[in-house]
Amino acid sequence: MGFPEFVRTQDGPYLFLTPQDPNDRDSVLKNLATAKNRLTEFVREVVSDPKVQPNHAWRHRFETLSRRIGLRNEITNMITGHVNEDTASEYGDYTIPDLAAAIARFPRIEL
Repeated sequence: MGFPEFVRTQDGPYLFLTPQDPNDRDSVLKNLATAKNRLTEFVREVVSDPKVQPNHAWRHRFETLSRRIGLRNEITNMITGHVNEDTASEYGDYTIPDLAAAIARFPRIEL
């Protein structure tokens, strides 16, 4: 849906941030907080119920769709940042092409 093209047009190490000094951790964290707050404000325009946590709910939706398309748990854990629970998952590598292939299996939403 255009994301790979967006990535190719970016010059720096960050896709959604433009810290004044990318090597300064505080600068990066400040910009990250700003981006997170902007995303939260946008989502709240769509999901106004204060009892619903839409940003966290995306992770649940991702896991639901992962099960539907049969992705292995260690792949979804790598993408979401969850800890794997078995020793076997520590063997081998999770390459960007493998993770991208997993994401490509998700159903697309036509807007």
